[in-house]
Amino acid sequence: MTSLIHTHIAVISVALHLFILSLSLTSSFIASFSSSNRLLSYPSARRTCFRRSASALNNDGGTKILAGVEAHIQLALPQKIFCNCTSTASFSDGSVSTHDQEDAASFASATLSRSQELYRRLGGIIEAILGGNNTTSRVGDDSYVNKHVSLPFNEYVSLYNTLHAKRAVDGTEDSRDMELKVDAFRRLNEFTCPVCKGEVGSLPLLSPLAVLYGLSACHTFSCTPSSSLSFDRKVYSYPDLPKRYQLTQVRNPIGTNGRILLNSGREIIIQRVNLEEDTARTLSETGQPLSLDYNRSGIGLVEVVTEASEMTVDELVECCSKIYQLAVGSGLCKGRMHEGNVRFDVNISAPLMGSKRIELKNLNSFRRIRRAVSLCLSSESWGEDQTAYVEGCNSTATRLDAIPNAWVDLLRRVPVGTCVAPATVPVGSTLKWSSEQNTVGYQREKFSGDSYLNIVDSNIPKITLNDVLFSKIISSALSDDRPSLEYLHASYPTVPLDLLSVIHKSSARIELFVHLCSSVGDAVIVAKWLVNYIVPSVNINCIDVDQLSELLNIVSSKGLNVDTARRIMPDFLSSGMRLDEYMRCHGLGLLDETATRKFVEDYLDKQNLKDVIEMSASSITRLVRDIVAASGHRLSYQRVRDHLVSPLGSG
Repeated sequence: MTSLIHTHIAVISVALHLFILSLSLTSSFIASFSSSNRLLSYPSARRTCFRRSASALNNDGGTKILAGVEAHIQLALPQKIFCNCTSTASFSDGSVSTHDQEDAASFASATLSRSQELYRRLGGIIEAILGGNNTTSRVGDDSYVNKHVSLPFNEYVSLYNTLHAKRAVDGTEDSRDMELKVDAFRRLNEFTCPVCKGEVGSLPLLSPLAVLYGLSACHTFSCTPSSSLSFDRKVYSYPDLPKRYQLTQVRNPIGTNGRILLNSGREIIIQRVNLEEDTARTLSETGQPLSLDYNRSGIGLVEVVTEASEMTVDELVECCSKIYQLAVGSGLCKGRMHEGNVRFDVNISAPLMGSKRIELKNLNSFRRIRRAVSLCLSSESWGEDQTAYVEGCNSTATRLDAIPNAWVDLLRRVPVGTCVAPATVPVGSTLKWSSEQNTVGYQREKFSGDSYLNIVDSNIPKITLNDVLFSKIISSALSDDRPSLEYLHASYPTVPLDLLSVIHKSSARIELFVHLCSSVGDAVIVAKWLVNYIVPSVNINCIDVDQLSELLNIVSSKGLNVDTARRIMPDFLSSGMRLDEYMRCHGLGLLDETATRKFVEDYLDKQNLKDVIEMSASSITRLVRDIVAASGHRLSYQRVRDHLVSPLGSG
């Protein structure tokens, strides 16, 4: 009898445990269902692109916001980080993407030589390790998949060389093969394999050279390097992620506690620097099905993450610009932003947003960063119902009626006030830049980092790093090879030496001067503008080169007066707008030849001015200035002068 009672008690206990487990699972399901339906019923205004007047775009430079930056820097390695596929981030053809030519900044050949020199130096460290390792490694190949074995970096290099002996370490390639690769760069899914396409059974093989690039990034951004290296799986589902997880460093980044120094002397703290793999590229055209390009999938990235800091929009743009300059100047990256070599994710929040946090994804120019942030700060769509989530308990009464579940009645008996937290709670919204509409639009909800189910990847061994290795990285770092003043003068002999002396005072000025000369063409005009107008009035570290090139080009083509261009330059550069858009919104732009002639003749008739051709040069200059001012500065000085001194101007 006693045994029978014990049996009944055991059965009841098991049934009770099963009931509690079912109750828990169902509660989570209903909470998740409620959460997902809340997202589906999000206001339609969130899905529309943000729009506002052009005048409102120009007043956010001094607005204080809480902002953090995540910079994704493609390493200039010839192969991808976890496989032997060619990395398009290493190509140096300098060509411009046909789908987005707006922000295609030209870059000097020195940028390419710096990335090649860093690759040569770091490759030399690998060669020295392989050449000096005359003894047999104390670990076998099976240790590669043994997560309990931590390998010193030197031993891992030997193991890697054994497992993947065909991987080149000297970077030498046949020039004909490289030409074929550059030609294939434009073809989709040309450089892929089972690893970077996420096929079942394929295993990653971490490139030792990528590890050295990560340590070089630590030195570049003044970070403290980690004593060990490991990778995690960041699990989430998105079309451009074939494995449904991304290999990155969540728990143990390769570098921490770095800094970026702004021109004002303020330091922006870098929280971490970590290695990771890039995702595939999503291609979408209006009316066409979604397609993916796996050429980008698996390219090695260095992610630089800053701490959230209170800063102005100008400081935010300068911070991004400094990250770019350091990454390109150190040779880590080729710097072709229009090809995705450097992309920024910006997280912002401001008092006018309430508790809302906004993530702006994949911004690949400084103009877009400024414009996207300004749009979010001033958009009227942040007016109503913009709370990311409801504090406290989320009512599920209306959802329960729609769920055909046997446990609904039981869940209704849960005491009032008991909260069932959903598995994932949105903490903000993710917005994406739209090149077609030149604005930002809703992409998806943003969740906390805990929702990614970050787990250690046991297919990649834990690698031990030491101070000796990092000292070799420091000694391999590229120095500041700013050209001498004599070299600069020899390269631009038409520019007066006194102007070049001012330009030569900083690397940033030299870089901007070279960029503008290649875009505008007239080095003398560029030098005069840079020294006399640009440096005294704007922070050159926040300048988008393409914007400034647009302004100088239209001045050179007499499409805008010099005085007008000088007057609008700070406001235009802070607007993030294209020049044609800015001029249209502000009623700028010069009148054409016919309209200019008519305005001049009408002005002369009203002022009863005759025999203009007999005036002195100084009188004509004053008259030209008066006529241009009377037109609201919409006339070209040169055109007005030409009409005045022509036979038509005299009568």
